[in-house]
Amino acid sequence: SFEFLFEKLMFETETKPDHSAEVETTRNQLIYLQNQATLASNVENDLKEKINQLKEREHELKMEISERDQIISTYKSKLQETEALIQNFEENFFNLRTNLNETLSAFQTYHDNFHLIRLIGNLKSNLLG
Repeated sequence: SFEFLFEKLMFETETKPDHSAEVETTRNQLIYLQNQATLASNVENDLKEKINQLKEREHELKMEISERDQIISTYKSKLQETEALIQNFEENFFNLRTNLNETLSAFQTYHDNFHLIRLIGNLKSNLLG
């Protein structure tokens, strides 16, 4: 650890004064390394925090996607129901039109028969009298 290195460095300074410039350089290097280690630790902590934030955001987005998928599924289901209702309406409308045409045809036949009966009645009246 850094404390051990500092203690060793201080011992070297006291026991070997002729190496003091070398010891001072080493000491400065150790301080620099300690500062770099502190910065690295801070960066690591910041990155861990960012990772946690990203994981939370990922979870939120997954929840939003799930909600939207559910909404889309509901709309698709409603669309299928609507398409079935439209098809049913078209079939009913076709049947209604067919029935109306049959009714009009029957009415036309009735109308034609009524005129024939009147003509026959008029002919009978004219012939008899």
